[in-house]
Amino acid sequence: MIYNYDYDIAAIILFILVALSYLKTKHFNNAKTKIFRVLLVSSMLTPILDIAGGQAIILKAAPIWTYLFNLTYFLMEQVTNFCFFLYVMAQLEMRSRVSKLRRFLMLMPFLLIAFVIFTNCLHGLVFTYKDRIYQSGPFRIVIVGVPLIYFAWIVIYVIRYRHAMKRSDRAMLYAVALINSSARILQYFESSLLIYCYSLAICILILYMYSEKDDKCFDRETGLGNRTALEESIQRLVYNRIKCNSVFVRIADYDLITTSYGIQTAEKYMTKVAQLIAAYAQKNQAYQVSNNCFVINVYEKGNVDDIKNGISEALKQPWNINGLDIVCSYFITSISYKNCPDYDTFIALLTYFQKMHGQRYGLVPFEELKIKDKARESQVERAVERAILHKSFEVYYQPICTTVEKKFITAEALVRLNDPDLGMISPAEFIPLAESNGTISAIGNIVLDKVCEFIEKTNLEELGLEYIEMNLSTTQCLQRNFISTIDAITSAHGVKSDLLSFEITETASNCAPVLFTENLNALRERGYRLALDDFGTGYANLQRLITSDFDIIKFDKEMTQRTCDDEKLHGLFEKMQNMFHSMDAKVVAEGVETEEQYLFFKEIGCDYIQGYYFSKALPESEFIEFMRTH
Repeated sequence: MIYNYDYDIAAIILFILVALSYLKTKHFNNAKTKIFRVLLVSSMLTPILDIAGGQAIILKAAPIWTYLFNLTYFLMEQVTNFCFFLYVMAQLEMRSRVSKLRRFLMLMPFLLIAFVIFTNCLHGLVFTYKDRIYQSGPFRIVIVGVPLIYFAWIVIYVIRYRHAMKRSDRAMLYAVALINSSARILQYFESSLLIYCYSLAICILILYMYSEKDDKCFDRETGLGNRTALEESIQRLVYNRIKCNSVFVRIADYDLITTSYGIQTAEKYMTKVAQLIAAYAQKNQAYQVSNNCFVINVYEKGNVDDIKNGISEALKQPWNINGLDIVCSYFITSISYKNCPDYDTFIALLTYFQKMHGQRYGLVPFEELKIKDKARESQVERAVERAILHKSFEVYYQPICTTVEKKFITAEALVRLNDPDLGMISPAEFIPLAESNGTISAIGNIVLDKVCEFIEKTNLEELGLEYIEMNLSTTQCLQRNFISTIDAITSAHGVKSDLLSFEITETASNCAPVLFTENLNALRERGYRLALDDFGTGYANLQRLITSDFDIIKFDKEMTQRTCDDEKLHGLFEKMQNMFHSMDAKVVAEGVETEEQYLFFKEIGCDYIQGYYFSKALPESEFIEFMRTH
């Protein structure tokens, strides 16, 4: 018989081109990709062994080599077709759903035919080679039939779970099954037409082009899947009712790193985080769904806590990036398949996790991922966007009184949002949202403009006011155009620097970035007062307090309340106050609500009092009237 090896040679060329392209790029390191690698190797070996076996027969080579080449060819055929089946199962993420018994039954045809091939020298059912004459055995139809069984299973599973796959993926798998099965049947009836290996090459090319080379589903830099890949995976997991837990990891300080140290440093840091996530994911699937958020789908029981704790401990350590030791705040939580009955619930939880804020960092219990107010949150976000667009934020003023003279010499400007649809929205509700979505700087600029407008049209001296205080967000202080923005707004209204005092929170004051310090120094050089706000809520660094040279220290409301209620704290508060006085800083007690509290702080020598005991925050017109009557 004369064999035509043109198709085998063409197949080898195609395999080499696919392999070279595959090796040049990074790939999503999941089960499907690992199976594809085995599939690519076994498919490439198949035509090589086919040619080697055929030539050994034609050239009447040593029987051992002829026998070995043909035996390995038949075995590699079966391995390749079984790998096609495993690839589809991985595509459908069925490994957790298929029982051990069903796995064994699926493996049985491959094991049986592999056993028959290995023991062919004993029975000659696959082929015989005697007196240098090759002859197919009676099991030739079984050799063809077993792969057809697997491709039939592929079609059945794709049809059954079609809703868990994209239409393009279904079409791709149908095409692979049809091409491969047709080629096998054709070569069975026309054995001299060696078209089967070429069909393998076409199938591998289709899988590579439409699945493995899909840049839309993974990040080439990290090798992790992206949000698109995660969403497709969750759809399959939910549809197939596969039991899977997910670990969420988010770096809360990503924007801070970017602004402080530059995008390159931030990217290097996140690359190390991605490597950490991949290392802990191991056999599980890891995804990077945004610049600073990662998800690991954990299939094996008992590994969730180990993964969370391991990642948490690693993130607590300082990482050296470009000569800088960086430690970031982070959130880590996990959700069970029991808490995600459908795709929409999972995506809602993930979206909330990406935006969640608060003082509690580190390991976060699932219970804190509450989504019952998601509709309200979206409404508030739209209200903030409207207020920024129309500059409709209002500024209220809360008077601040000297302790001894009971004289109102300043006031704190506080932002308020009164939406036409939602009504008055609490700052405690919209400020954290603005901080998380990046609109806080725009709000800060609007407030500064309105305060400067108020100072411009009002004679502060006639009202007995020396200056107005207003808050600065950490994000504002880390903007490179921060000082130029301050200069532009104050100059537009002709407001001098001694008429303004800027408050920075204790947490923000501990921020180490050079840009933050440079901006504070620039404010001080221009003559603005600087106040440390909410002292007592964070972990103040004494050296930072000394070098920052604040003019005013404002004790937080909770600190004030605790000091009044607990006699043990009386001495501590007085000592801290004396320390700040030695630094030429004035002290303000916030949240004073009763006469008893007022008298206590007056007795220990506190400089200023702020709170409901004197007045709540008032709209501009009411504040002016209050000042004129007091």
